Amino acid sequence: MNQKYPRPYNDSGIGFHYFPDSDHYRREDADRWAPRLTELGASWLVMQTPPSRPVPDAFLQRIMVADIEPVVMIKPLRIGPLDVTTLAGTVRSLADSGVHYVVLFDRPNARDSWSTQEWNKPELVERFVDYLLPALETVAGENLIPVLPPLDCLGAYWDTSFLQAMLESLIRRGGRPLISGAAVGINNFANNRTLDWGAGGPDAWPDARPYTDPAAGQDHRGFRLFEWYRPVLDRVLGQVLPFVVCANGPQRPIGGEPIGDEALHAERALAMARMMTDGALPDTVLNHAYWVLAAERGDPAYRQAWFRADGVPRLPAAEAFLKLGKTRRANLPAVEPAVESWTAATETSKVASRAGTTVAGGEKPIAHYLLLPVFEWGLARWHLSIIQEYLEAFLPTVGFSVQEAKLARHVTVIGNAQGISVQAVRELEAAGCHVERIAGRTGDETQLLLKQLAQNKQHSR
Repeated sequence: MNQKYPRPYNDSGIGFHYFPDSDHYRREDADRWAPRLTELGASWLVMQTPPSRPVPDAFLQRIMVADIEPVVMIKPLRIGPLDVTTLAGTVRSLADSGVHYVVLFDRPNARDSWSTQEWNKPELVERFVDYLLPALETVAGENLIPVLPPLDCLGAYWDTSFLQAMLESLIRRGGRPLISGAAVGINNFANNRTLDWGAGGPDAWPDARPYTDPAAGQDHRGFRLFEWYRPVLDRVLGQVLPFVVCANGPQRPIGGEPIGDEALHAERALAMARMMTDGALPDTVLNHAYWVLAAERGDPAYRQAWFRADGVPRLPAAEAFLKLGKTRRANLPAVEPAVESWTAATETSKVASRAGTTVAGGEKPIAHYLLLPVFEWGLARWHLSIIQEYLEAFLPTVGFSVQEAKLARHVTVIGNAQGISVQAVRELEAAGCHVERIAGRTGDETQLLLKQLAQNKQHSR
């Protein structure tokens, strides 16, 4: 898969669709769910927000520091034209926070996504592209990756037909450059079928027809939906785009009905996870997004939620996943390993950093340097929020430059190797710096370690 489509560090491919609303983005929500998602082995989180309100930066930073890739779905109450100026402000805020993927609209081929009056008007696809095209331009204009809306494979307008017509209309209107750098949203629910239903796509099931139940075969309405969308993309675009899963799971939510067989639901959800981590799914399928992580009691989605809103597990699947831990996908390129713990990193540094404390021209001019990471998407403001007590205790020079840090006798590195690489630490040690890395297994553990060091007023040596 093209590297222009970012993945989170140590990507497991496992993800969740967050709450079915846009009301749970407080700091306390982030503090509750970031460690919970880590326990679940998750690397992706799909979240909804209206066009006029970006997901708060503090929430996004807390999620990203936990090595979770946020996917933000811009979802108006009903499909219609978006105010481009308002949308641009929202998208700009998301870009500043470091978001990569923005989904535009949700299930435009489903009747309940439109007002009755608008749904019944002619030229549904063309009218939708009227709304979609300027939104795509707005997202691409901020150098984010626009994600075409996921379709409903049980929608009133047949989804593969809608997808083809939508792509053809976008190309006809000059939108090919936008599409070529986009991704495709997908809702590949298994719909209570086995996970191999429809495997092989239309080549394997040539008798499948739109709006028709297969008489003696299988069709696209299952977990292998991406194998049916891929030929459409190849036929219309001549290329295959990556799929960003916006919602999936063993059972498709219909009208808030509860999970039928909870044990089977857990078994198949685990099987889906293993297919992802074992490399059995193509790398063009970037993630899972199990529906739904949590919901408030009284919400129609509550009976399908894995957790209560307070973080307590509801379904057996939640309990099963809490025992998994994070497993990196088998079919991804090799990455530099993260430092597994603060203790191991510190011991390694102490052994290797006895080379001296002088630089050309004399003594190192900086006594203590606190080195913070800067990522491709920018500065993780969460790091700034957790170092206050440490700064007050040690009064170090604070910066983001490895070269500047080489001028210090003692360097404290915050975070794992995703932010400050092992190679950078080796360069510091070769320059005669004593290096300590403070990086817990989770963001919460890192914060606790900093707090303990500050309270004790001593370095980790």
